[in-house]
Amino acid sequence: MPSGSTGRLLVVDFYTQARLPGWFRWGLRHWLARFGVEPRPEMVELLIRQAQLQAAAVTTRPLYHDYAVAVNYRRAA
Repeated sequence: MPSGSTGRLLVVDFYTQARLPGWFRWGLRHWLARFGVEPRPEMVELLIRQAQLQAAAVTTRPLYHDYAVAVNYRRAA
């Protein structure tokens, strides 16, 4: 977000699927690749670091055994 702006960014990423069976994780990643989609778990860490630099707040919530992660990035005035 540009300096001085306020707002909220909501992101849902497919994340690591670490707590799901290997066969499901493999199938999901191959299915997603058909649409040019791939999990980006590093994005969560990037948003957390960015929030620290910009005095923003970030909350993360794993969904369905790490099938996905919901990230809520909030920046106040």
